[in-house]
Amino acid sequence: MMISNTYQNSPGAQEFLAMILDQIVGSQASQASIEELGLAMATHVGLKRERNEDRVAVARIAAPDMETYTVALVCDGVGGSEAGDQAAALAIASIICDLAQQQQSYPTLKDLASLLVRRADDLVRKNLQGRGATTLVMLLATTKGEVVGANVGDSRAYSWDPRPRITQLVQITTDDTFENELKGLPDQGVGLINARGLQGRLSQAIGESGRSADDLRVQSFDKEDFSPGAVLGSDGLWRAAKDFETLVGNSPTPTDAVRRAIVLANWVGGVDNSSMIAITDVEQLCGVSQGRPPTGRRPKEIELWLPSSKVKILTGNWISESRPAPPPRAKQEKQEKQKLKSKKKESREPEAGLQLELEAVDSTGARPKIEVTINEEPKKNW
Repeated sequence: MMISNTYQNSPGAQEFLAMILDQIVGSQASQASIEELGLAMATHVGLKRERNEDRVAVARIAAPDMETYTVALVCDGVGGSEAGDQAAALAIASIICDLAQQQQSYPTLKDLASLLVRRADDLVRKNLQGRGATTLVMLLATTKGEVVGANVGDSRAYSWDPRPRITQLVQITTDDTFENELKGLPDQGVGLINARGLQGRLSQAIGESGRSADDLRVQSFDKEDFSPGAVLGSDGLWRAAKDFETLVGNSPTPTDAVRRAIVLANWVGGVDNSSMIAITDVEQLCGVSQGRPPTGRRPKEIELWLPSSKVKILTGNWISESRPAPPPRAKQEKQEKQKLKSKKKESREPEAGLQLELEAVDSTGARPKIEVTINEEPKKNW
């Protein structure tokens, strides 16, 4: 795998992961089911576009705050911009990397979700300088049983109940469009939008220039909004076909839901990229708490599922609880042991198998090595 740096000369963790995402996520068409999380996801370039600017990912992250987070993300690079695909990849990478470095607690999970979105907004703007923007919709869960969502743009979150005789799909988010911004105004507001050709135009997006992250309006929603499942999707699905909600609402499984939605979008013309995540029950995203390790530390780990691949990212260092600095003698002995251990490690032969070792160079200091193992999913017929 060749990694080309199109983000900045000396990439940080977020930019580096975004480069990986660009290489293995920007596929023309792919679909995957994740049984342990009770979900399926898919993406398709459509029939009219040359490149897929959607990015979709699910990640489970062991963080320094001893919490394990699961996040599901759909980002749709804004069409017409030079680097919409890069904006979408950067937004996803920013949120995943920030969770992997999460050390402090916040009053609520909603507060954390909002902060993650604003940081992604800053990162995209800093890297692309107005050349690209993206929508974002996500679900964030913890092993404590908490689930929250956040949204910017017109990628949507739906409540989904796939149980027989109850099947339904209900929109939770409100699209960030000029029409919705002016809903409270007299009819002439809508007439003005129509006259200027602004129907369906976004009123805000992640990474747009001319403002700060503080100006971003982040929609949020709770676990109670879902009954019991969820659907996250880009506008290439719901905008393409008015029967989208009926079709997905009556799908018995996540795999059926994503397959039917993508096929429908292409049947009616495939004018846009389309991407979707369908989750049977948001409770299943929470997983099971592993408890506090006996040593008070654990490896930082990101398990990343994509429509075409599964990626495991392990940093070379350990996440540890804050401890007082050791006395000088103990510290010196520890450093000598680490040097000896490092020399032994260098002499070892690399393990066999499909494994890719990637190293980011940063002029400000050494960075941890990231090991990525990619297990390709078998291709499936639509």
